[in-house]
Formats: sequence, structure tokens, C-alpha cells
Amino acid sequence: MRGPDKFFANATAIFGPSTLAVKLSGGNLVKKMLCFAALCAALTVFVGLAAAQEEFPLAHLGAVGGSALHGPVKATPGAPAYCKPCLLYGGDWNDTSTDWVIFANGDLPAFAGPINVFSPIPVPTGKTWTVTALFSNTGFIGINKMDPATPEWSINKGIKVGSGGTVVKSGKTKGTTKATGRSANSGAGPVTEYTVMVKLPKAVVLKAGKYWESVTPPCTNTNDSACSAALFYESDTFNNAEKARGAHFFGVEPKGSNFQNGAAVGINWIQINESYCSQNGYPTIACDWMSAGVIGTSK
Repeated sequence: MRGPDKFFANATAIFGPSTLAVKLSGGNLVKKMLCFAALCAALTVFVGLAAAQEEFPLAHLGAVGGSALHGPVKATPGAPAYCKPCLLYGGDWNDTSTDWVIFANGDLPAFAGPINVFSPIPVPTGKTWTVTALFSNTGFIGINKMDPATPEWSINKGIKVGSGGTVVKSGKTKGTTKATGRSANSGAGPVTEYTVMVKLPKAVVLKAGKYWESVTPPCTNTNDSACSAALFYESDTFNNAEKARGAHFFGVEPKGSNFQNGAAVGINWIQINESYCSQNGYPTIACDWMSAGVIGTSK
């Protein structure tokens, strides 16, 4: 044990009788006074041999030696059908790998408030993008829906470590969920991936530059008991060779340029990149790209 900022959570529901140290994203340990049992258990989400580690970030490590809950999915070239007209797509979650990591992205009782993952939107020089829809591919654990079905979405510019930059446009808009067919086992139960899609109420015009987008599913209905056990985690993406983006990727996207923010648990705009993965004992490829996308037109 190293100092008073260490806290422990009873993770019986995940791994049987054991207590495990929990470390949040960005390497910042949450003080005991900020942690209650349900939150700590929800943040302790990992599987397989990861249980041998002492500390765990706010991410979910794929099982060493684990497998998907289905046979191989055939990947056809090009963007997925739901990204049309597609401006950008990170790529599919490689759920048949043992090196995936999924990152908390939801507004849930278990997270004590919203935790958002932001993925880059690099609009090329000389181009203008008209964005009509955004989506994130998110692993649902313990639930198969949003409640209410109004994801929080945002387009920001100027994000950097410790700062969310400037909000270009944001809102809470009626959205849809559709299963991608990808799923895997985890220490917190089966993970089923859904595409969380939001059609923007009004198109957002982006001139050349660097932007970021988030689509965060909620389960905040106090009359829905299922929300109390729900967990939402955005998928990462990489190919079978673990050298590049996953199947169906589309457009140009810089690696290691994703961010995560969650004020309720002390996450202050941390960057998800290879350094972050390395510091936390994760495969570095898992922190390069997220499975999210942008729909619209370019001129």
C-alpha cells in the first residue's frame, strides 16, 4: 500500500471474494472519500490474467486467452453500411483478439455522472465538412438499451490534456442503438457492442482544422432498476496484425489522439495514447484508435 490516496473496492460480484485496488484513468488515484462501494465495483472492470495486477485504470482489459462470443465476422472492404455518407470511421472493435481495451463512456449511476470519450475529427486542409450525424460503438454490460434514449453528443475544438477546449456544438438528442454483432466475455459479464447513433438536429459545418467528437449513451432513469447495474464502455479498434486501424476503417485519423473526461470521478481530460496504455500495463495498440465515426459530406 502506497500512501493515504489508495482505496480498495470489494469486487465479489466480478471475481468472487477478493478486494482489489482501483486506479482511475490518467494515473490519478481517487481519495477514499470520493469512493463508494457501487462506484468502485463498477470501475474495477477487467478480466483474465489482468486480475493479477495491483491497480486498474478506468478501462476494461480484454481477457488473456479469452475469445469472442461468436465465430469470425467477415469484414468486407470500405466503411460500414451505417456510416453513409461516411466522412470518418475509426474501424471495428477486434473482439476476437485478446488485447482489446474498452473505455468508460456513459452517463450512469455506476459512474456517478457522465464520463465521455472524445475521438479526433481532422478536417483536411482546403476542405469543409458538413456533419449530419455522429456515432460511437459502445460495449453494453448488464443492459441492452439506453434510458432515456437521448445520448449526449458534442463537437469540440482545441482539446488538450487538462482542457476540453471550446464546444462548437453539443446537445442531448434522440438516438438509436443497433447491435454490431461483436461481443466478448469479461469479468463484469458479457459485453455486447452497439452502435449508438445520433442524427444532429441541425448540420454542423466544420472548416479545415482539428476537432473532436463524443457520443455518450445514458441510463439515468431513476424509475428503471436496470440502470443501477448498467455499464457502458467505448470500443477500441485495431487490425489482426495489431499494426493499424480495424476492419472497415475510413478516412485519415491520427493515432493516440483520443481523450476521456469525467469530473465526477476526477478524470480531467486525460489523453488516451500509447504512453497511457504502457503506463497502465495495457497493449499499446489498444490506445491508438477508438471505434467511432462521423457522417456527412465534404467539399
